[in-house]
Amino acid sequence: MGSRMAFVAAMLVVVACLQPKAGDSGGTRANDGDCTGNPPVIEDLTMADGGWVDHGDTSVPSIVFSFDGADRDGDLHRYSVDIWFDTRVDGSVPRGEDNHIAPDPFDLGEAPCEVGRMTTQVRVTILGDEAIALGTEYEWMVVLTDASGAESPPAMIVGTTPIEEVDDGR
Repeated sequence: MGSRMAFVAAMLVVVACLQPKAGDSGGTRANDGDCTGNPPVIEDLTMADGGWVDHGDTSVPSIVFSFDGADRDGDLHRYSVDIWFDTRVDGSVPRGEDNHIAPDPFDLGEAPCEVGRMTTQVRVTILGDEAIALGTEYEWMVVLTDASGAESPPAMIVGTTPIEEVDDGR
């Protein structure tokens, strides 16, 4: 029997790292190996339906954020991603605790100051009861932080969470 999956997230589980790709730095840095001073930038931010993913003995819907990052000083060998969201589409998303998704930081295992470009995807699974509803339009703000702690300017995208029917056999 088909049942509508109406999960909404109070807590979000993020599975980050669908193979980030390191590239050459293509940038400048100090001769002493210090690769600080330039914030990263997010390029080509997209959001897509991530399909259903296993969570315990059930499946839950997900969305996937994909983007390229660039940093002139090459310190994307370690980076983190923060995502905030709200239902008011007005070009601004507040930075709060109850609307914040923070996956574990990424470590590409490359030498410091040698990664000036990368590509990453962050999957957000929708689990719980009140933070993110299915079939709802949200404004999403994504910030990339490089190894030296410099934040990118926020990248914004508007997208709707999925609505799907699933036969889970119950």
